[in-house]
Amino acid sequence: MGKVKIITDTACDLTIDFLKENGIKIVPMTINFADRSYEDGFDLHRDEFYRLLAMSTKLPTTAQPTPGAFLKIMQEIMEQGDEALVITISTGMSGTYESAIMAQEQLKDKERVAVFDSRTASLGQGLLVLKAMEMAEAGLSKKEMIKELAQIRSRLFSVFTLDTLEYLQKGGRISKVQAIVGDVLNVKPILEVNREGQIVPREKVRG
Repeated sequence: MGKVKIITDTACDLTIDFLKENGIKIVPMTINFADRSYEDGFDLHRDEFYRLLAMSTKLPTTAQPTPGAFLKIMQEIMEQGDEALVITISTGMSGTYESAIMAQEQLKDKERVAVFDSRTASLGQGLLVLKAMEMAEAGLSKKEMIKELAQIRSRLFSVFTLDTLEYLQKGGRISKVQAIVGDVLNVKPILEVNREGQIVPREKVRG
């Protein structure tokens, strides 16, 4: 039996260079600005993203990777005699997990691929990817890795805040009046990722 290779999406917030150097396969998210689409981390990097965001009158949108993008990498891994473990952004935030499952269903030897819902994103997802990489190097099986990742996932807790209410207002989450009042009063929303992997309000603070 070959090795277990890790596949993840760019929502994990680990750098492309780091992922490549450690043999982790990457499926990029798509970011749409106006009439142009970019592959996250490949032809749109962080500095350029924020530059475009500041210039744009409309918020960018994102799209999950296609099943075909996952299928291509899965097949490449299997042709090398290896197995694959896919770690995706939370199903509560994206359809990426479903895309990976659809790709897996098209494989003849689908049991050689496992898909794991991180139920988080950003560095919470990144931590799971790092742990999976460590376990793969130690020679653990997919089943053993998934069991350990599920235990770690149950202990992960992500809390974050936003520096401005501008993008919540632009995205229709709050009204323009609420955004103006919030900014005047210097109100900062505290958000968290719940156990279902969804972003929900936790509390509001001033300052």
